[in-house]
Amino acid sequence: MKQGGKDTENRCLNCHTLLPENAIYCPKCGQKDKDTKVSFLRIVGEAVATLLNLESALFRTLPNLLIPGKLTLEFFKGKQKKYMNPVRLFLWVSLILVALLTFRSDGADVINLNKELLSEYKQSWEMKRALSPLDSAMEKTQNLFPYQNLRPVFDSIRAQYLQNIPLKDSLDMNKNFRMGVEDSLVVSLDDLYELNPDSLLNKYQVEGFWNRIITKQKIKFLVDGKSFGTTVIGKLTWALFFLLPMLALGLKVVYIRRGFFYVEHLILAVHVHTFAFLLFILMLLAEPLLKTNVGPAWGILLLVIGLYVLFAQKLYYRQGWAKTILKFILIQIYYYIMLSIAMGLALVIGFFLF
Repeated sequence: MKQGGKDTENRCLNCHTLLPENAIYCPKCGQKDKDTKVSFLRIVGEAVATLLNLESALFRTLPNLLIPGKLTLEFFKGKQKKYMNPVRLFLWVSLILVALLTFRSDGADVINLNKELLSEYKQSWEMKRALSPLDSAMEKTQNLFPYQNLRPVFDSIRAQYLQNIPLKDSLDMNKNFRMGVEDSLVVSLDDLYELNPDSLLNKYQVEGFWNRIITKQKIKFLVDGKSFGTTVIGKLTWALFFLLPMLALGLKVVYIRRGFFYVEHLILAVHVHTFAFLLFILMLLAEPLLKTNVGPAWGILLLVIGLYVLFAQKLYYRQGWAKTILKFILIQIYYYIMLSIAMGLALVIGFFLF
């Protein structure tokens, strides 16, 4: 390479590897051998070329992903450049799914732990705050006209505001949501929503390390359930990475006599999850457009995913239907046990960290 008008040793500018004569690309890092001064058009051109290559690989990958087990077979036949990297595709699909779930969530409804605690009490407190100026105005009006009985008018106005919303003054935080805290703790709604957690704990003299931690998190959960839902969804991302190696381990065990390497089971698990997450994304996008009950649609989606896994096992491991169905059932039982553990961990970690 020439720099400053003098011949210099032909080395890669990126990793300093000695380049073979007339080499266009570095054999070690793959960077193109070129001058240090790069035009803006060249930068844009390389970016566009990279993007087009990614899109081309993506368009070749997605149709083949619809065929159970095919991409895994192709990957271990050596056709790895032809299709998008399975881990990269899985990461992109996972990020899109998590972002969509976060966008679609309204906090507690996603987790659905105790809708009454998260909505009715806060709505009651907000209504009391909204009625406070009205009560003050009513009192001033009554003082201006002391000889007029305005109470029926005032009661009618209040009734229009309330509209079947029962006003509550306090909440027993441990009645429906104990989590190891046995004592009753009745707090006023004003204190719950206006004091910070530490101040509330001190005011109500909550003692004990465990009680204080649990109660503090419950306060945050009751006051801001939406953040809790968002936090748990974020933790589910890590649960996905827990499920992948565990599913691969289960496949390794049931097919231990077949001589497959662990990485083969892992790539198959990656492709299966990618397909499932793509269906979840499509369903979440289509759900608002469905005017009827979406329950049956979700049931059909889960059935399609189950059949996809069954045929993926049949195509990739090439065993008879009897053995494949038996191992499919064992894998499903094992997977849902792992899924329950992962979901439980996500809920617990989300509760303590949000």
